[in-house]
Amino acid sequence: MKFDSLAELIAMEGHGVYVWSAYGLFFLAFTLLVVLSASQHKRWLSQQRRLLKRQSQPQTSAHTSEE
Repeated sequence: MKFDSLAELIAMEGHGVYVWSAYGLFFLAFTLLVVLSASQHKRWLSQQRRLLKRQSQPQTSAHTSEE
């Protein structure tokens, strides 16, 4: 499909609103997916660091055994 001007490309013979809104929604969803995935990954790494730090500390028992 060939367009003679930028305005014709944007209008797309009356279908531009649907086409460009679909592109907009796709890029919005894709951006949200990337941002939320990166945030979740950072949270997971932080959680793993805390767990590793807790496991590397010497274990002290709060309970005393009375035999």
